[in-house]
Amino acid sequence: MRKRLISAILAILMLMTVIPMSVFAASDVLTVGSKGKDVRFIQQKLYDLGYLTAKPDGIFGEKTRDAVIVFQAYNGLESPDGKVGNWTRNVLNNSPVAYTVLKKGVVLLSEERIAVRNIQKRLASLGYLRATPDGSYGNLTYQAVVKFQKANGIYADGSVGRVTAAKLYSNPERYTIKLSRTLCYGNVGDDVKEVQEALVDYGFLNVTPDGSYGPITEAAVKLFQAFNGLKNPDGMVGNWTVGKLNGTPYTFESITNGVRNSVKVMQTYLKDLGYLFATPDGIYGAKSAEAVRKFQLANGISTSDGLNLYTLLKIFSRNNVDAGEAALIGVGNYLHERFNFVDWSNPPAPMYYSAKQSTDTEYVIDFRSYTSAHTYFYVNKQTGKTRMVDYMPGFILIGESSETFNVYDYM
Repeated sequence: MRKRLISAILAILMLMTVIPMSVFAASDVLTVGSKGKDVRFIQQKLYDLGYLTAKPDGIFGEKTRDAVIVFQAYNGLESPDGKVGNWTRNVLNNSPVAYTVLKKGVVLLSEERIAVRNIQKRLASLGYLRATPDGSYGNLTYQAVVKFQKANGIYADGSVGRVTAAKLYSNPERYTIKLSRTLCYGNVGDDVKEVQEALVDYGFLNVTPDGSYGPITEAAVKLFQAFNGLKNPDGMVGNWTVGKLNGTPYTFESITNGVRNSVKVMQTYLKDLGYLFATPDGIYGAKSAEAVRKFQLANGISTSDGLNLYTLLKIFSRNNVDAGEAALIGVGNYLHERFNFVDWSNPPAPMYYSAKQSTDTEYVIDFRSYTSAHTYFYVNKQTGKTRMVDYMPGFILIGESSETFNVYDYM
């Protein structure tokens, strides 16, 4: 009996020498508030791997939770929760990825690319990144990280370290706007300014918040609503909009590779304004680009910068020039050049020009000359190409001129 007992003890001692003492095999989930040697053990692991900077003390506090979050993100857990359960134990026990700062311009190891892909997914879910997560730390990821850092009071260097990663997966700071009224065009007040500050932060407004709900603010709200899924933006801030502002909305990026709904809403505006002759489909193609170009020309916007925020705000604004007005402006500029008016919009008497009832395909503009003769300008709605029909005084038809021009060449 005694020999059997000694043999059993020796067998146990031999097993203890074979099984590494560093393997973490506890079964309870550890979280904030947990204490003891198991906590100290994982703290030591995290400390050795570079995730935890504080000395292990056996108390699972916020710093330990943040270190666990970063560890989980770096090692492939898509939804880090800061708790130590079976998944985290298994990774801790099996060649985990050590902590390193993730940043642009650094060659990444394969396991670090997994960490970057996770970070990208989180940035996308929060609305900061609108690109397919691919594990490559390029310009779009860098810019998204900078935006996130600025929004959350973190030094904005575009790299992901402990502080940024922990904030990404904890409770990113958002606005807590509270409404006592529905905000709309013409309102003034601190609540308007608070909304404007959020719109500036999210990239939809490019003016200094002043508490006045003018046409630019209204347009920015419409654009924000379109980017965040509202099919019929109304430019008013009610419960839906403030809920998005306080949550995790899409931030502004180039609309051409952005949210499909926002492209479709923009196309609808351009169609209503008379610049687009295609069914809005949410795809920014050649027809949409040409409609934007014509809109920019008519509204005095440079076409060299592409579809930028300024153009979008003008498209979404109540103060813009539609295609019918553009036809009148183009004809006026043509006449100004031909007759050398001082002011294209105010030719000397008895000369005048004015818009007439348009047809399904053409805008019609009547010009009266010095001699009381008239020229009717017929502007093709789709192309802007303009033909002219001349009349003698008394509206006696002379005929159609061989000369043509495009009104968009005279913007």
